[in-house]
Amino acid sequence: MRKESWAVAIQSGIRSIKATWPPMLVIQIATFFVVFGYYASPAIRDMHIFMSNLKDQGGMPFIIGSGFVAGGLLPELAKLIAGRVPKLNKDYFKQVFFTGLVYGIVAVLVFYLYKLQVLMFGDKPTFAATTLKVAFDMLIFSPFLSMPFATGMFIWRRNKYAFSAWKKVFTPAGYSQNVLATLVLCWAFWTPVLACVYALPEKLQFVVAILCEAAWSIVFVFTVDPLSTQVEIAPPE
Repeated sequence: MRKESWAVAIQSGIRSIKATWPPMLVIQIATFFVVFGYYASPAIRDMHIFMSNLKDQGGMPFIIGSGFVAGGLLPELAKLIAGRVPKLNKDYFKQVFFTGLVYGIVAVLVFYLYKLQVLMFGDKPTFAATTLKVAFDMLIFSPFLSMPFATGMFIWRRNKYAFSAWKKVFTPAGYSQNVLATLVLCWAFWTPVLACVYALPEKLQFVVAILCEAAWSIVFVFTVDPLSTQVEIAPPE
């Protein structure tokens, strides 16, 4: 991989951070207070538990559906309210469904990631366990699974489902061109968010993470080039 391609990708990621840092910071601060509220307020703790119970009762349909809504439907609803939705035709609805499906699959991957990390690092939100979980998420799961998968799915669709399109993700040159810039943005947004998420008991982590993804998806469509949003907001947790 040429050093120039690394540099271009990183610069692109930094530009995205500069374009999105105000809403990004707002969501990060809000996440901190949501987690703080869990430990400080019985009422907020009960709300967390209620949402977690909904997830448990809903099972896998809830997991997939929450990802579908957070990453697929809410951004389009925000565009609709702002008058930025293109012509409502068959192709548009196919695109929305495909986007929601990708985020639904990623939500499943995230759900099982949290279960795996309990086995690896324990279920107590200690400082050491939280640090290890954030590191594993940001340095292993995101760069080698969630981000390449989500990015690759959109590239695959744009190339009419030709499997050769996956070379644009899973080769060194393709990775630097199509994944690395989004990974830089991912690290900037999700590292502090996940530090808060992993400070919660495992049972509550998914619900808070998907709420953060929903908030991020909504604000993202107003701060980054609309042509790139469907790739760049792919959830990495």
